[in-house]
Amino acid sequence: MKTISVINVGSENSGVGTIVDAVVEQSDAKAVIASCSPARTSFVYRGGISHQFCQFGSATLIPDVKTFLEPTSVINPLIMMHEAESLANKGVKDAFQRTFISSHCRICTPHHTHYSRLMQPISGRRDYTGAGIAFTECIYAKDLIIGGKYLRDKIASLKSNFAEQFSRDSQGKENQINYSLLDELMMDETPLLEHYEKFRAQAKILAYDEMRDFAEGEPVRVVQGLDWSASDEVIGVTRTFGVTRGEENKDLAFLMSDDDNCRLEMANRWLGKPVARVLDLDEVQRNSAGIDRLAVTHCDKLKGCSTWKLIMNEVEKEIPVTKVIETIEEFVGVPVVIESSGKLSSVKVLKQK
Repeated sequence: MKTISVINVGSENSGVGTIVDAVVEQSDAKAVIASCSPARTSFVYRGGISHQFCQFGSATLIPDVKTFLEPTSVINPLIMMHEAESLANKGVKDAFQRTFISSHCRICTPHHTHYSRLMQPISGRRDYTGAGIAFTECIYAKDLIIGGKYLRDKIASLKSNFAEQFSRDSQGKENQINYSLLDELMMDETPLLEHYEKFRAQAKILAYDEMRDFAEGEPVRVVQGLDWSASDEVIGVTRTFGVTRGEENKDLAFLMSDDDNCRLEMANRWLGKPVARVLDLDEVQRNSAGIDRLAVTHCDKLKGCSTWKLIMNEVEKEIPVTKVIETIEEFVGVPVVIESSGKLSSVKVLKQK
């Protein structure tokens, strides 16, 4: 069995979805193993269709390709149903039929999202902007299969825990409470359960043994952006293919800073001042253990440039465009085999390996 793994080795979203789509086509793979989350998206362009993937695998635009969402995935059933409808409107009507969800995937409910948004101004923690899964008890895909009173009770318990945590953490900060969100957090779960019934009727949720069968049933499989987890021993992952942008926002750290001056400087840049863009090869090198090939994406951002800015050994250097690929290969120690300009028609295979 041949496994081709495609992961991000840069500091930003590097266009892994585009490379997965291209690698699946080139290798004639029929199975993709992916880790997805409502907080992570990837754009893919194919045959005149563009789609921002969130809950489905990035090769879903290719007919007959199946995707398995492995246990570290976070599933939002409402978003997934909406995305399936969007894909159907673009001619891909069988997305659910070709997508298989591990029963151990965590479920992100609207209650998780509302709690996360409520807590952000109160706590000052930027990590509350995500799905909120990490801070609470979890509901799993297998719970949706059971459904009924069991699922209703789990959601009711979730709401109760949220209310208790919020009451404790918001004391003395009443002026920062978004009471509209608070009402939504405590909303009745009956409409949500009805939506989950519709989701359960469409989704294919697999148990542990079925997951093993899926992983071992194809001669070629592509692993997309997998978080290295306990599932590795089940699906036998081998990391091989790293993806990085040709240029990244080196000021991205301002977004995560707790320093008001840093955030103000970043805001000023957004208001019109030029943002420095550079490829940080130090970051790529740190993340490239076990990688034996590279893809460089978003190269269209650098069209017309005579030089690229690269960071090597913490020093920023301007390298002639004609020497960039060679420089990347020498510094990282891995061949660059694909160059991409963001659309499949612009994916250029530099070397076969």
